[in-house]
Amino acid sequence: MMEGMPVKFRFLELYSEAENGEAWNYEIIDVMKNEYDDFKDDYGRNVLNYALIEMAASGFIRALDMKEDVEGIFRKGSILTLYRITNIGLEQLDDLKKGLKPR
Repeated sequence: MMEGMPVKFRFLELYSEAENGEAWNYEIIDVMKNEYDDFKDDYGRNVLNYALIEMAASGFIRALDMKEDVEGIFRKGSILTLYRITNIGLEQLDDLKKGLKPR
């Protein structure tokens, strides 16, 4: 529904659709890289990861677990983070959906 909308809107939607509202950062970023042309390279991947960090700082998602990427799933040596959408994030998503107009 929110494909092509601002990335943070889409992040909320993806987390709301994930099992238990949880997903690793690299899983969500992989989906986003396929949907948004601007984020297909390493720089774009890093921009998306930073956006997730901002969303966690804002309380829309929260970190549940972190581990070092020793296998190079995302970027070898980086931190992989398991996030869960929060009640605030779910409320914000509901408000966004009410205001969206189909294209």
